[in-house]
This record gives sequence, C-alpha cells and structure tokens, in this order.
Amino acid sequence: MKITDESFSSVPINSEIYNPINNYPPNTAALNTYPNYGEPQDHQQRTVNERRYNRMVSNRESARRSRQRKKMQLEDLRLQVTYLQTANSQLTEKLVELLEWNRKLLQENARLKEEASSWKNVTGFLTLPRDPEELSKNKVHVKVDSSSI
Repeated sequence: MKITDESFSSVPINSEIYNPINNYPPNTAALNTYPNYGEPQDHQQRTVNERRYNRMVSNRESARRSRQRKKMQLEDLRLQVTYLQTANSQLTEKLVELLEWNRKLLQENARLKEEASSWKNVTGFLTLPRDPEELSKNKVHVKVDSSSI
C-alpha cells in the first residue's frame, strides 16, 4: 500500500490533539520534550509548566554548585592530608632526636653522679654555712673524713 498526502486529507485535525511546538512560551524549550498532546495548553497550564521548568533549572544549578563545593572540599582535604603527613614526619624526626638527646643526658648525668661520688670518697665533702654573712666572710667549713686518709 502506498501512502500519499491524499490518504491523510480525509483525517480531520483535532485542535485538542494537534499541539505545535510554537504554542510554548519562549523560555520553556526543555518542556517541549514532554508536550501534552491531548490537553489544551491554556495560560494556567503554561504557568505551571514554567514554574516546573524554573524549578528544574534551579535544582540543576543547585546540584552543580553542590558538586563544585564538594570537589573543592575534597581538594582541601587532600591538601590537609599532605600537610599533616609532612608535619607528622617532621615531628617524628624531632621526637627521635629529642629521645636520643635525653638518652645522652641521662648517661652524662649518671657519669657525673659517679664522678661526684668518687670525689666525695677521696676528699670528703664540703659543707657550706647556711648563713649568707658567713659566706661573705669567706669562712668555709670543711669536714674531712679521717678514715679515707
């Protein structure tokens, strides 16, 4: 069967079914994806469609901003991780240095205590007066242990 323009000439065009795209408001191009064939497009319906379209555009823009904000937050967190890893590494190195220094100081302290102990045994111990006036008179009391001589 061959279809010609004449075969369609007998089909009446119903204004409720036929709805050309030009009937939509100029800023509702996205709504043309879902035309309401079979429903009359009156002013109230166009207003509802415009609001729906504006809400859709607003939601898309909000989602875009949200994705951008999330991307920036993720980049900030990556920078913080790098910074904190570097700081942690530096602090760990400093801790190792301080622990080594502490160990050396403890060894030196033990050596000095042993040296002071040996000096006490050899020379006795020196007693200083508690009164500051006696110190100014250069009076120093020395107690000598006779058993070590």
